[in-house]
Amino acid sequence: MRKYRVNKPPPSRRRQVLAARVLSEGFLAEMPCSACAISGSLCRFSPHSIKCADCVRRGIRCDGNFSADDFDRLTAEQKKLEVARDAILERLPQETDRIARETREALRRIDRETQEALSLGRRIEALKLAKGKMIERESRSLDELDREEEQQAQQANAALEVGFDEQQLAAFFGAPEGFGSGGDNPQGSQG
Repeated sequence: MRKYRVNKPPPSRRRQVLAARVLSEGFLAEMPCSACAISGSLCRFSPHSIKCADCVRRGIRCDGNFSADDFDRLTAEQKKLEVARDAILERLPQETDRIARETREALRRIDRETQEALSLGRRIEALKLAKGKMIERESRSLDELDREEEQQAQQANAALEVGFDEQQLAAFFGAPEGFGSGGDNPQGSQG
């Protein structure tokens, strides 16, 4: 019987292929092996490899502290983070809609309140104007009354100088009857 020899790729090529698989399937080690720490390479392990991808590629011994338990723990942590991320991404559109709705409502409320404040401001100004006109009218009215009283006082003084008695003065100024008779006039009762 004849033996047939199968041509295998050279070991360096096989190491390159395995290193690529470890790299694509692997995860970043929490603590790099000595060779990766010295070279500054990223130390990536696969759960099925006892060497990191860089040590496989270089064909050297790997002293990394990788274990299947570490890999499982990291995988579980990854799943947990993915679930949390997906939940956030699922809530984002609803949260964005809610915030947009609340913002629109707040802007409408601010607009209403601004319009109300402007309206109240216009009413306040109208009231100030009306009060000013009332004061002006009252002031003119009082000025007219003061002038009339002054004229009446002057006329009364002039009448007294001429010699009118109280009844004549009352008749002259339109006082009610009996004004000068002493009943309603405090000065008439004295004399």
